[in-house]
Amino acid sequence: MIRQLRKRFIIITMISVVAVLGVLMTIINVANYIQKDQENASILSYLCENNGVFPDERKPGGPFDPGDPQNFENIPTLPNAGENRDRFGRGRFSEEAPYDTRYFSVTLRDEGVISDVNTDKIAAISSDEAEALALSLYEQGKKSGYYNSYKYQATITDDGILYVFLDCRRDLDSVKDFLKTSLLVSLIGVISIFLLVVLLSGRMIRPVEESYRKQKEFITNASHELKTPLAVIESCSDVLAMQEHEDSKKWIDGIREQVKRLSGLIRELITMARMDETEKTVTKTDLSLTELCREAADPFALRSESEGINFEQQIAENITFRGDAEQLLRLLSILLDNALKYTPDGGNILLSLEKKGNRILLQTKNDSEPMIPGKKDEFFDRFYRSDESHSSNVSGYGIGLSMARSIVLSHGGKIEAVSPDGNSLLIKIKF
Repeated sequence: MIRQLRKRFIIITMISVVAVLGVLMTIINVANYIQKDQENASILSYLCENNGVFPDERKPGGPFDPGDPQNFENIPTLPNAGENRDRFGRGRFSEEAPYDTRYFSVTLRDEGVISDVNTDKIAAISSDEAEALALSLYEQGKKSGYYNSYKYQATITDDGILYVFLDCRRDLDSVKDFLKTSLLVSLIGVISIFLLVVLLSGRMIRPVEESYRKQKEFITNASHELKTPLAVIESCSDVLAMQEHEDSKKWIDGIREQVKRLSGLIRELITMARMDETEKTVTKTDLSLTELCREAADPFALRSESEGINFEQQIAENITFRGDAEQLLRLLSILLDNALKYTPDGGNILLSLEKKGNRILLQTKNDSEPMIPGKKDEFFDRFYRSDESHSSNVSGYGIGLSMARSIVLSHGGKIEAVSPDGNSLLIKIKF
């Protein structure tokens, strides 16, 4: 149980960490992409407004003579430049912007005839390639978007339709590199947190482990302490019975019955406490689960026949499993005994064993008193009785299925109880 609790704690913690990191990395990378895209959209829009080129406003001796530092304060502002200060510096073009930007443009007449191609500001694409690209987009009716690493925009001019293409390779590579880096950092962070959680989880659940250990010790010690007075009571009852007093016989029989019941409960409590201990108590060997099921089913088949209950077996051949034969036999006995106790006269019990893929499926299904359909996980709680008003006449202590769950978990399996139709109980075990 403690190991299962520790595993569950680690799993829940790591799922939470991965979910938070995933959301944060998604937001950061999407925001980074949107920022780069908006910057390129601003440059592209500015180029479209100026017929596909940066205005040559800084010729020597002109109004924006680069030899005069004061002229850089009057360089035109790009649309949305204030939102992209990291690219344009103080909301304006830097003096290197026209030389850093790689772009080309193609002008088409209304009928789709190329009238002008300008590839002076890019070396990665030829004029023929630029024409073919513009014509393809024109024929598809596309006005803006991305083509490979080029962001393009079409605008209507006096000469026709102007397609301006901006080379965004550096920005897109930057976005990809940032994505890879963030994923790598996140992976390192997840691995580091996982190692820390694994190392510290034992210390975190230590109080629970200590409390659980004391609880098991209490059950074991109390059970042993109770065995002594019960043995004395049983002996005294035997002595009184030997005196053959008719008036006291029924009281002696009652004492014996209750002593027998308490002794059985103590044995079950001790067994349950041992089941909850570590896997040191589990001696696993390769065994035939098919033969084990048949061995466990034989005595219950006779009991069910005597009680007028139909007991059906669907046990597949040659199913092997590595486990503790004694505990698995106890598991099967618990399941069949539980089914036999709560099946009404004339009802049906089914024991099935089959292999599905790499998993082994063991099931018991029995008719029952009416119940609410659905999962019945509460049946595995200790001392749980499904219906106090009807189960008082049924022998048992309410810990059988709890023991069954402990056995299944110690073998790395899963167990669940469900009522599919409200008139039957199905217990499924997967190994």
